[in-house]
Amino acid sequence: MNHEQLLKKHDFKQEKANANYLDEPDLAFPQSIKRYKLVLESYGMSIEEPYFWILNMLREGMQYVDIIKLKDVFTATETSSFFGLTGTRLERQQTLAMQYLAQIGKFIKELFGMIRELKTIDLRLEMYTESNKKFRNNEKDKIENKNLNRSESQSAEIALKNLWIELVEGGAKNSNSVFGLMC
Repeated sequence: MNHEQLLKKHDFKQEKANANYLDEPDLAFPQSIKRYKLVLESYGMSIEEPYFWILNMLREGMQYVDIIKLKDVFTATETSSFFGLTGTRLERQQTLAMQYLAQIGKFIKELFGMIRELKTIDLRLEMYTESNKKFRNNEKDKIENKNLNRSESQSAEIALKNLWIELVEGGAKNSNSVFGLMC
């Protein structure tokens, strides 16, 4: 049973919203005999102290047992400490998000380097495998693929020697290298 049906059942009229506040919805309560509105505007004071003082006064001083807060409007201007605090928190969260994104970008960049390095390692491992084929003692392999194995193993051997000259001996940069003169 919704609140409109409940109000009709007990022959109550529904409380209407204040005409001064257009965005305020109709309330799900019976129409009041009297209506009070409290507006407290203070530029330097926190909201908690007067709120709890009024709540305590209504409960103990005026013996109102059931107090229902229908709507609480709290706004913060640009000069208030609350606005500054939320701005500081927002800035900190944005800074942390930027740091996380920077770390993720750095990780992805390093990941591509690792993948490139793994491909290079696979290529060199393949060269070593091809180069070592000529040292195998399998007679069937020698008979069937004699010419093919020789050319593949020779090209792999040459590629490995070139890598050795470039990386270890300094290649053409090293004038003392006899191998560098051949390149």
